[in-house]
Amino acid sequence: ALPLLEEAETLSVDSSYWQGLMKMYILERPMAAVFGKPSADMSKELAENEKAREAKKAEELGKEGLDRLAKILEESMAKNEEPIPEEILILLPVPDLEKVPSIPLFTVRLSPSTHSLSLSIIPDSLSDFDEADAEAIIMKLKNDAMDTAVPTIASPFHADLTHIDSAFVFAAVGIDTTPLNPQQRLHLPILEEILFKLPATLESGEKLSKDEFVHKLHDETVSYSSGLGLLGGSIPQMSYVSVQVENTDGLGLSTALTWIRRVLYLTTITNESVKTAVQRLVSEIPPQIRHGPSVLATVAAELTYDPQTSNSIACNVIRQKPFLANILE
Repeated sequence: ALPLLEEAETLSVDSSYWQGLMKMYILERPMAAVFGKPSADMSKELAENEKAREAKKAEELGKEGLDRLAKILEESMAKNEEPIPEEILILLPVPDLEKVPSIPLFTVRLSPSTHSLSLSIIPDSLSDFDEADAEAIIMKLKNDAMDTAVPTIASPFHADLTHIDSAFVFAAVGIDTTPLNPQQRLHLPILEEILFKLPATLESGEKLSKDEFVHKLHDETVSYSSGLGLLGGSIPQMSYVSVQVENTDGLGLSTALTWIRRVLYLTTITNESVKTAVQRLVSEIPPQIRHGPSVLATVAAELTYDPQTSNSIACNVIRQKPFLANILE
């Protein structure tokens, strides 16, 4: 329990009293700030002083003292590595899983349709959530889709919407790369590298430089990513773009989808951004070649998949090294 919690609960004060205390003792209390400046000379001096201190201490202890401390250290490490006795482990109670509260959630599936907005609850996705409340949320989704400047009466896309009580919203779009030819497929790593680092023209017509776009993206999102495969890296013939934002005033989904749209449709690819991305990708090749498991996975993919259609082959180091080098020329 918190100290003096019971006494605090008996006070006849409102929330402004506690806010005043926090302001006085936390936000406005006196403080000092120390700014440290790196110094190469001081770093060298500290290292030399530490080396001299160790030498002096070793001289004071002598061989006998050092051997004694070494023995104490070895015994302590051995003691620390001893297995926990069985009788101690069985004293710990095994928690009852039924008492662990689960998080209420359910998932709505949007099925592709050209004539209606097809929303339905995925079977067995309801977890500690009332079905009637879930149906009410689906109805609100449909009503909100109609209550826009351009009513949404159908969707050609597939989507899963998971409803969960959270301060954040995570949205991701999966893109099928099957139509790409082998030469186009080689460009996927470059696209992933530059996707969030491009100049853009926003919906309002405002033009942003690359740096301005990145700063605005950082200000309005919590995290973002893109890559091959779906979110877990499976299904490598897919590519994805994801954004996570704070769900401020219930506008999180709208903000996340706005940023995904900007990244996919409102940015402009420049020669400078491509050159920078290629140079970065080239610099990452040597460590990959030296990493045995990575090379083994590359060779296995070359022997297993179709080089005409496989992203795993097009994006591996064997194919990317000559391709990237040719671009730099």
